[in-house]
Amino acid sequence: MTPNPDNYGTLPACQALVKAGIVMETEKCTDLACSDKIIPWPFGVKIGHEDFVPRPNMAEMWRELPLLIEEDKLFLPNLVKISDEVQGGILYSAHYSTPECSRPVPAVYHDANPTDALIHLRIWLKEKGEK
Repeated sequence: MTPNPDNYGTLPACQALVKAGIVMETEKCTDLACSDKIIPWPFGVKIGHEDFVPRPNMAEMWRELPLLIEEDKLFLPNLVKISDEVQGGILYSAHYSTPECSRPVPAVYHDANPTDALIHLRIWLKEKGEK
C-alpha cells in the first residue's frame, strides 16, 4: 500500500532536515541506495547513515514543534490550508501565532505539501536557536 504523499515530507524537504542537523526518529525512510520511495523502517531511522533519509509523517513533525514563549506571550504552531490564487492550487501555511491567532511570529512557510511546511518551520526553529 502506497502512503499518502501529503502525509510525509518530500525527499528534498527531508534532506533539508538532515542538512540542518535535526535528529529525529521516524517510522519511514528512503534508502537512497535503492530508490527514492518511502519505505517502512521497523527500528526507527535516525540520522547517521548516508543512504537513509528519515521521512517524517505529519504527526511526527507536530511532535517536533514546541510551544514558544516570547515577550511573555505564548505562541502555538499552526497549519492552515489556504488557496493559491496565482497557481490555482492549495497551499499550507505553517507558522506560530498566539492562541487568539492575533500575532503571528514572522516565520511563515507555504508549501503544497503540509508536512513540508511543518518541516520548514522546524528548520527555522533550529536556525533561531530553539531546541
